[in-house]
Amino acid sequence: RLAAINALGVLADPKAAAVLQTFASAAKDSPERKAAESALAAVQAAQKPADELKYLRDEVLNLQKTSRELREEIQTLKKQFEAEHAVTPEQH
Repeated sequence: RLAAINALGVLADPKAAAVLQTFASAAKDSPERKAAESALAAVQAAQKPADELKYLRDEVLNLQKTSRELREEIQTLKKQFEAEHAVTPEQH
């Protein structure tokens, strides 16, 4: 794993940032964490500001889409719940 993490840092491909971030969030004493933090720093250093902005914009759009889908799903579940637990006049 360490070799793969280090290789991602050498490649400095911005697409590897999400995977490296996962390993960088590992336990503090983890060797993968230290390697991932270094590799992530290399990836970020290699990015041009315009690339970083594009990445952030894409990330925000993905988060907005996910948020919208979750809100729709909650509304659907809420309607199902209300329909199943509706109080009819005969139940009083």
